[in-house]
Amino acid sequence: MENLNPVPDENEPKKPLWRPWKWIGLIGFVLALILKPWIPSLLSVLLFIYGCVAILNILFHFFRYLKDKFFWRVRNRVLGSFIFVGFLPLLLILGTIFIAARLLAGQLAANYLEISIRAMEHEIFMIGDEVAEQISSSSAADLEPLVSHMLSVHQVQFPSLAARLLRRTAGGAFEVVWQYDPAKFLPGGDSFPAEKWLRPDQKYEGVLVAGKQALITGVRPAPRLRNYYLDVSAPLDRAIEDRL
Repeated sequence: MENLNPVPDENEPKKPLWRPWKWIGLIGFVLALILKPWIPSLLSVLLFIYGCVAILNILFHFFRYLKDKFFWRVRNRVLGSFIFVGFLPLLLILGTIFIAARLLAGQLAANYLEISIRAMEHEIFMIGDEVAEQISSSSAADLEPLVSHMLSVHQVQFPSLAARLLRRTAGGAFEVVWQYDPAKFLPGGDSFPAEKWLRPDQKYEGVLVAGKQALITGVRPAPRLRNYYLDVSAPLDRAIEDRL
């Protein structure tokens, strides 16, 4: 009868795994990674490619060694076939499910963050609407107690709120007439282009970036003052992050 489990010949000459060119490839690969900022880019690429070829060759011979070591019996070959035919597709399916779940979770988180920020933008805009309806004078003596009291009502939702009264000049710029900023987070500057802020309905609500500071801002006209606008802002700080 034919022997179905031939034992590998131990005396059969084997090719050496570690040849000098492979050592050189591994050393070149390591040097390309470590010395990349200091060596020419062309040399770095060549060493990297040479190293990859050496690593692939070593892996090929390593897996061939495993095959000769463990799969020379029929039973082991059947087990190996079962692993490749049954386990690998299952692993691919689970991996696909995991990647899809990660992508879906990231998309849901991004949508939730956008909706939450939009809701806060609208909250601040409505706070500004409440304050703007009560403003009837551009005098600092009249504005200070009124604005500070009305903003303090919303201190639980927004611990740091600031307000500015802006006047739109004939040249189309916003000029800061008065501001209330106890937390000192509003950017400097006495004027800025109004057309970059306002929508066609002469209002604005959204996120602005001033230097390293991001602000949730709402701007609307002051109904009782011609060419005057009220800007109410809150910084995107830890208190806002905690609400998100």
